[in-house]
Amino acid sequence: MNFPLQGELSLPCGPAEAIRVAVSVLEQWWSPNQMELGGGTALAARWMHRHSTDVDLFIQSSVYRNVETTQSEILAEQFLKFQESGILQWFELNRGFLDFTTSHGAVSLMTIARVLEMDAGIGIDREICTKVPLEPTSEILAKKLSGRIWGKGVFYERDAYDIAIAGIYEPAALEKAKSVLSSRELKSISDEFHSLARLGSGDSQSILDPVFPTVASRCMHYAHEALEEKYLDSSVMKRVLS
Repeated sequence: MNFPLQGELSLPCGPAEAIRVAVSVLEQWWSPNQMELGGGTALAARWMHRHSTDVDLFIQSSVYRNVETTQSEILAEQFLKFQESGILQWFELNRGFLDFTTSHGAVSLMTIARVLEMDAGIGIDREICTKVPLEPTSEILAKKLSGRIWGKGVFYERDAYDIAIAGIYEPAALEKAKSVLSSRELKSISDEFHSLARLGSGDSQSILDPVFPTVASRCMHYAHEALEEKYLDSSVMKRVLS
């Protein structure tokens, strides 16, 4: 099987059911074409490299706020009905984002702006049942690098693992994602991955069901190597994928 997978993609168990509930709830106000699925769940659909539990949906701010400003009371009333009927377990409406939980997992609808320019590509892959587009891999990685890692200084093991696998399956997407940071910022991130690898530590976020345990067990080390473009050596790739 060649990765990344393309076209109509299946999500891992849990998110697969959660996104169907999410779209059935949200399509009263927004169509599936107005949303994009991002985060680790989208990567898991393309690479089948680990399990992921959350459904992170992104939508243009103007599209979201058009509903938020004109139908906020109706939106709140309808979501309360969804909760009372058991379709949703919990929800929170806020300016710029909407969070709720289903019996299959958590869902977020966010208006976070694209990190890369639109020439990064519109999501052409789609979730197989709802037809929601998936964000381009480069955009997902750019958000991880510039937002959580550089912006917040948080080095999750799952993000390190994703970056490492990107170096194997989609190095061009990783290169595009790196373009949002300066060379100094990238060196700082790479050095921190190297330091964490030597210490054998990182921010606690376990990697669920990793397909490549060798990478998972040394994810900080391999993320450092991916940022340093060391996966171009075929012998390294064979060792990592074992």
